[in-house]
Amino acid sequence: MISNPPTETGTTSLGNALAQLSYTRLGWKDILSRKLFHDYYISSLPHITSLSRQYDAFEDIPWCFLYPEMSSLYPDAKFILSLCRSEEAWFKSIEAHTQRRRWIGNRVVFGSEVANEGSREKYLEVYRRHNADVRKFFKGTGRLLEVVVEEEGNWERICGFLGVEECVEGREFPRANGKGEWGNRDVLGLYGIWDLVLGGVEKVLVEWFYGRGRFRVLSTSCFGNLSPFVA
Repeated sequence: MISNPPTETGTTSLGNALAQLSYTRLGWKDILSRKLFHDYYISSLPHITSLSRQYDAFEDIPWCFLYPEMSSLYPDAKFILSLCRSEEAWFKSIEAHTQRRRWIGNRVVFGSEVANEGSREKYLEVYRRHNADVRKFFKGTGRLLEVVVEEEGNWERICGFLGVEECVEGREFPRANGKGEWGNRDVLGLYGIWDLVLGGVEKVLVEWFYGRGRFRVLSTSCFGNLSPFVA
């Protein structure tokens, strides 16, 4: 189980590392993850619980918020808090990510759909609060490992934490979502078009799927300026 701040902390790299250790993992899936996020928001957990039985490890939204539920459901599960080397490094990463890929969920989580100078403190407050909450929740349990993907020695630390006897040796730790990757360059703007179309469809389908009565609070947060995570 991976518990991480809400994005851009090396979670894909960490997921790739666990896959190399033969763990099955579920990461961000553009359509599925959006649906799961809205399920989580209204505390509708049957689909999330069902999926949790099909994989060994989970990364990104909404799983990063589900550590209390998952730790109770799976008492032997372990959690990895993936971090950036500094708050400034994380903000620069999330700033570039939200400029490139827009999502209404960012407004729910961070209070703003885009990370920029105007929303810097909102984003950093969520980052700090999430890390503090995770640390407090698992304090003294031995079930939490903190990892900075850019640091050396992560294979040994992760394998030791998970009790993997035959660890990967002599292999570079995975690095995913780098600036040179096609999806992050997106010179044709295809991701922008995809997000525009998908975001519009998402707004319509979410309201239809959850019903106008149950969706009223969620729609206020998504399309207004409220957030359950930001005071």
